[in-house]
Amino acid sequence: KMNNIVISLLILHLLIHQTVQMYTSCELPKFDIRNINNDKDFMNNFIETLKNKGFVQIVGISSFNQYRIEALHGLSDCMLRKYNPDNNEIIKAQMDDNSIRYTIGSSNRLPISSSCGLNSNNLRLSIDHTLNTLFHSNVTNNEMKSMNELISSNHLIEHLHSFTPLEYYNQTNEITLRMHVDEGVMIAMTSGYYQGDEPADSSGLYLLDNQIGRCKAK
Repeated sequence: KMNNIVISLLILHLLIHQTVQMYTSCELPKFDIRNINNDKDFMNNFIETLKNKGFVQIVGISSFNQYRIEALHGLSDCMLRKYNPDNNEIIKAQMDDNSIRYTIGSSNRLPISSSCGLNSNNLRLSIDHTLNTLFHSNVTNNEMKSMNELISSNHLIEHLHSFTPLEYYNQTNEITLRMHVDEGVMIAMTSGYYQGDEPADSSGLYLLDNQIGRCKAK
């Protein structure tokens, strides 16, 4: 079950490959949110891992897989159907491999920009609740207090992306999305949802580990 989200401090990188390439796998450090109240070292271990590794995986989130499927199943078809270049509800972009990315979003917890995102409310609330539980806990760690203050005053942006390799586009050997650094202090991501054909072995989430370099998250 995909009952997890990935939280990254400062850097999080996403690659979706069209062709199989060599890669190294890396294990994301896991923290079970259900242990936050009965493990006295949970928060200190969490912040130290996030600071030293730059990314962690949060597991044990109640009903997360159900909310994720609710939000993402049918999202791509809906955005394909309702895209209108005359408004900004859905943003369209062509990627390096000629696939198409459709995006809907929100800022500061306002309603999502398109009706295609109406089923994402439970997922958004679940992620928001998880992050609030983590970053607004009563902790003695001064670094954590500083991070709480920073996140509390920050601007929140939410995006739902769909990548569609349309058949009538010329196929290339390019990757869909190159390594990049997203703007922001903290990034939370859900696992990708694949609809249709099975993804290639090299498809997935890639990031930069400070010890082994580029790797594919397991």
